[in-house]
Amino acid sequence: MDSYLHIYCTCVDILGWGFSNLEKLPLCNVESKRDHLYQPMLLVGSSLGAAVAIDLAVNHPEAVDKLILLDASVYAEGTGSLSRLPKFVAYAGVSKLKSLPFRFYATSLTFNFLPFNTCLDWTRIGRLHCLLPWWEDATVDFMNSGGYNVTSQINQVLNKTLIIWGADHQIIDSKLAVASISFFRSNG
Repeated sequence: MDSYLHIYCTCVDILGWGFSNLEKLPLCNVESKRDHLYQPMLLVGSSLGAAVAIDLAVNHPEAVDKLILLDASVYAEGTGSLSRLPKFVAYAGVSKLKSLPFRFYATSLTFNFLPFNTCLDWTRIGRLHCLLPWWEDATVDFMNSGGYNVTSQINQVLNKTLIIWGADHQIIDSKLAVASISFFRSNG
């Protein structure tokens, strides 16, 4: 708490994916993640966290004052056919996501021209949450739930929203940011 500005800031772990110590893994579907965050706030969502933010703003508008979306991954339509995978196949795929070589390859594709040591450091940091004991169960639970599909919810967001998007973002096309900005300008 900053006593001068009177601002209370919380960095929230997304249920099942963060570094919180969970004695017992609760359900980790979309509804559980939304309910876990419920409190009035200026909500910042980065990447998939932007989908979490939009979902919360639409389903609990009284809990969200304003939104800040950073490189928002909000145009994915859930987990698709992954939600119908047999559990043993889902666990095998999720296990692959923890692989250092796989993560290194994905990081190098995402962030072009990174020096090797920087790419390796970012890879190690980016997979820390994957090493937590409940991460595989939480991720399979999320996949089976169908994941976030907030594309149809974007036009329901009534909150003032700031969108920050990198022009050279390698995962999400910046044209989608322009579409989002156009929408929020016409509705905010």
